[in-house]
Amino acid sequence: MFPVYPNLITKSATIRYALTEPGEVLILVFEVSGRLISSPVDCNTAAGTYSFVINDLPSGIYMVIMRVNEHELVQRFVVID
Repeated sequence: MFPVYPNLITKSATIRYALTEPGEVLILVFEVSGRLISSPVDCNTAAGTYSFVINDLPSGIYMVIMRVNEHELVQRFVVID
């Protein structure tokens, strides 16, 4: 998973990720309190580069978790008005 860009989000941010081989991809977005906000990706995905946009979130601190097969990556991002 590439860094969330931009990170101090005011309106929207793009999250990009790349797979070198096919895999079961699950991406979850949580508030820092632990409440699940969305799961924009949950599917078996071919190798390649992908992206999705996060928008319309209230100000706060969020975590995006990406699970591919048995690997997990976590990134934090901040939304400000």
